[in-house]
Amino acid sequence: MKFNEYYENLNPEIKEYFKIISSHFPKFLIPFIESKTLMRLKDVSYFCGAINASSKVYNFKYDISRLDHSISCALHVWNFTYNDILTLAALFHDATAPALSHVVDYLNGDYLNQESTELNLEEYVKTYDPELFNYFKRIGINIKDISNFKDKSVVDLPRPCLCADRIDFVFLGNLAWSRNLTIDEIKIIYPHIITTINENGEEEFAFDDVYVADRVVELNDIVNNLTRQTDDYEEMNILSIIVKRLIDLKLISYEELYILTDKQIFDLIKSCDDKIIKEIFYSYNMQYKVIKNADKIVKSSPYVVNNPEKYKNKWKELFGNSNPIHLELGMGRGDFIIDMAKNFPNINFIGLEVVDSQMVMAVDNLENKKLPNLKLINIDAKEIINIFGKEIDTIYLTFCDPWPKKQDEKRRFTHPVYLRLYDRIFKKHKHIILKTDNKGFFAYSLEYLSSYWYTFEKVSLDLHHDERNIPNIMTNYEKQYFKEGRPIYYVDAVYED
Repeated sequence: MKFNEYYENLNPEIKEYFKIISSHFPKFLIPFIESKTLMRLKDVSYFCGAINASSKVYNFKYDISRLDHSISCALHVWNFTYNDILTLAALFHDATAPALSHVVDYLNGDYLNQESTELNLEEYVKTYDPELFNYFKRIGINIKDISNFKDKSVVDLPRPCLCADRIDFVFLGNLAWSRNLTIDEIKIIYPHIITTINENGEEEFAFDDVYVADRVVELNDIVNNLTRQTDDYEEMNILSIIVKRLIDLKLISYEELYILTDKQIFDLIKSCDDKIIKEIFYSYNMQYKVIKNADKIVKSSPYVVNNPEKYKNKWKELFGNSNPIHLELGMGRGDFIIDMAKNFPNINFIGLEVVDSQMVMAVDNLENKKLPNLKLINIDAKEIINIFGKEIDTIYLTFCDPWPKKQDEKRRFTHPVYLRLYDRIFKKHKHIILKTDNKGFFAYSLEYLSSYWYTFEKVSLDLHHDERNIPNIMTNYEKQYFKEGRPIYYVDAVYED
C-alpha cells in the first residue's frame, strides 16, 4: 500500500493529531512507511486486539494501529530534534511487534515489562524484508544506528520519565480509549511541551507550564489505570490462552506471529473448529468475565478436585502422603500457588478460586506440568468447612479483594466470619500469611487478627525493601505493584492453642 492510500483512510482525528505534532511532514519517512515491515503494522492494533473483545469491557472511540502510533512517535521526535536517525529510530521502534502485540508478552509470561516480543530490528528486516534492508544500504543509513531505540532517550525512557513513546501513549490512549481528551485540548497542551536534560544527563520531554504538566500527569494516571484494571488483565490473558492453543494445535507457529496481522489471527480463530478455542473466544468476544463451558474445561483438568467435599478429613489420602497442607484462598490464575508447589515439593498445596475464568487460566498454566503436590478447587471460600476437617497447616491470603465499602465488610477474608471458619479447618497450630497493597485492609486485618489472639511473627510495611529479606514468592499482582514501586504490606500471623 502507498502512503497516500493509507493517509486517505486514516481517522480524521489522527490526521489532525499528526498536524498538531508537526506542521511539516518529513517526506523522507514515506519510503520507509511504505515498506513491507511498517505497512504490516497498519493491521496490528495499538490496543492489542482488544477492539474485538467484549464491549462490556472496552468501549473504544475508534481503533488505532501500530503504524499510526509509530508515525506519531516519529513526528514527536522530528518536531523537537530534526534529526533523521532519531526520527527513524522512533518510526521503527515498534516495527517487530507481533500480531496482537502485548498479548504475546502475556503468552510469554512478561505481562509486566511487556518487552519479551522486542526482536532485533536488523535481523528482522534482513530476514523478512530484504527490499527494505537493501534500501537502508543504498541510501547509506546503517540500520544498527536505529535498531537500539532504547539508547535514544527522546524515543524511549523507563518510567516515570517522559519520552515520545510515553507521551504518545497518554494522548492516543485518552483520545480513543478513556475519551478524556480532545483534539482541541491537545492543541492547548502541545505548545507547552519542551525537551530538557534530566538529572541523568538524558534528553527528556518536559513542560514549561505547571498546570499543563499537572493535566498530563492526570491523563497519564487515567490511561494507566485502564491498563491495570482486572478486566483488561483478564481479557489479555484469555486471548493469550487462545493464541497458545493455536500454537499447540500447530495451526500457527510462534514465529508467524511476527509476520501476520491481527486480522489474520482473528480470521484463523473464527474459522477454527477446535471446541475449546470457540468456547474461550466466545467469552472474549461476547461475555464479561464468563467463559462459555468453563466448568467443563476446569473439570477436565487432572489438577482440579471435583466434588471436594468427598475428601473431607481425607486429603492426606488424596495426596498419598502426610506432608503439611497449605491452602490459598482466592488464588486467581494460580501463579503463586503453582510456584509454591514447584519450590516446595515436600508440602501439599491447594488453590481455591470461585471465578471460572480465573480457574481456566490456572488450568492452562498447569498444562504440561507435573506437580503431584498441587490440587485446585473451584468453590466459594465460605464452603471450606464442608471440604476440610482440621487438616490445614497454613492459609495464604495474597492480594485478596479488600472490599473497601462498609456494607461489604463481611466479605473480607480477615473478617471474624472467616476467622471463625479458619478455626474449624486449622490443625492445633494456626498460621496465616497475608500480603496486600491496600493499607486500610492491612490495618483492618492486623486489628482483627490480634483480637483473635494471633501473634505476629513478622510484619512488614514494605516487603520488597525489608532489610530482613523475608522469603517471598510474588503473585501476578505483586509483580505489577513492585514494578510500580507500591509498598507491599505483609504479616505472618500464628496462634498456638
